[in-house]
Amino acid sequence: MIKFLNNLSNKDINEVGGKAAGLGELIKAKIPVPEGFVITTNVSSNEIKDKQKEIYEAFDKLSCKFVSVRSSATKEDSTTDSFAGQFETYLNVKKENIIKSIIECINSINSPKIKAYCEEKKIDKSKIKMAVIIQKMVDSEVAGVSFTIHPVSKDKTKILIEAGLGLGEVVVSGMINPDDYIIDKETLRILNISIGDQEKMLIRKEDKTEEIHLDSSRSLQQKLPTKFIIEIAKMSKKIEDYFKKPMDIEWAIEKDRIYFMQARPITTID
Repeated sequence: MIKFLNNLSNKDINEVGGKAAGLGELIKAKIPVPEGFVITTNVSSNEIKDKQKEIYEAFDKLSCKFVSVRSSATKEDSTTDSFAGQFETYLNVKKENIIKSIIECINSINSPKIKAYCEEKKIDKSKIKMAVIIQKMVDSEVAGVSFTIHPVSKDKTKILIEAGLGLGEVVVSGMINPDDYIIDKETLRILNISIGDQEKMLIRKEDKTEEIHLDSSRSLQQKLPTKFIIEIAKMSKKIEDYFKKPMDIEWAIEKDRIYFMQARPITTID
């Protein structure tokens, strides 16, 4: 019922879903990933309260106050379907709220937007099984995404990094205009820096997410120092080499340490 991320691989997709299996592979590739565990696909939302003791024990092993609760469906983050942003995600979850968040995350498979997504993609929803990832929350100062192929030009020799201040939700949800950094994949030389005017950021305030508006002295600054641009590009290239396909990667920086939150194949390339 509970499996820790460091014991997972792509062989476990049917039991833990695509996202969790991908995190297990990242750990095998020596990529820094926040600690976490998975509620497996064979546990229904109706059974979660009965498993409360085991879930609390696993939570305590993470030695943290806050976690994220995220979906990991069996077709999620696959080579054909990403389900990006379709299922519910809960951030800054305390121990006393984890059971409720897990149940709501599992039940999000029955939401209207999932039904619409499956109809559009001609996916049989009845064959999708849902696992849930509980992961140590990264209180990021800067976060964003990287693409190991340019998502617009499809140039395979370029890496694109998008970055914003605060929690990464502002970047992945399109709430802001992020910084864009284009890096040569072979030499890791920075080819272009485009500063986005980030008017707001999200921060964690206890168990809530708070939106803060930024003045021009912060909104127009370069969000990611040069040393981190190069390091994220280097790690992104390593991830692409490991998975042997172009990847869409989420990362976050807390106290000068880079964590990788997710890596999925880019599904929009022929």
